Amino acid sequence: MLKTLLGLIFMLGTAILIGCELFDSGSGQSQPAALILNGSFELWDSTGPTHWSIENPDSTIYSQSDDTPPNGGNHSLLILQHQYNPLSKLVQGVRVPSAARKVKLNLWSIFISGGSAVLVVKVNNSSVVSDTIINFFLPTEWEEYSTVLSRSVRAGDSIFVELRGNVTLFDNVEVSLLN
Repeated sequence: MLKTLLGLIFMLGTAILIGCELFDSGSGQSQPAALILNGSFELWDSTGPTHWSIENPDSTIYSQSDDTPPNGGNHSLLILQHQYNPLSKLVQGVRVPSAARKVKLNLWSIFISGGSAVLVVKVNNSSVVSDTIINFFLPTEWEEYSTVLSRSVRAGDSIFVELRGNVTLFDNVEVSLLN
């Protein structure tokens, strides 16, 4: 009985966190609920950063770096490719838990060499509806990037964040729902 009760409390708490906005106690303003897990790349296992999938890793190394942006925690993601392969990427997909008008992507990155890109794809009923590509070619110091997808999303839509790069650092990747 206690096990069942604890399970229900956990499920209810998770549902509340996923479906609601977060509030900043200092300003009283609502803050969008973050959807990406481990966007700070603090958690790793034997296959790479947890909650992320590595696709087509040929000649690509994904490793933890202790070079981080302001307020970036202890680690960031280093992508190192010997020869650029646009099919090699780190991917995380999330399902939109509630209706929203817009989706915002925010991240920090340093371009070291080669080419880098972040591709955000919104999928609705298994077909690509919208995508946004951010290319990085200039920053050699940590720089923050932010974009809002041009199309609205609905509950049940899926959003995929793909990180690609030749020699690039990424940190604090966030996807938020905006109403």
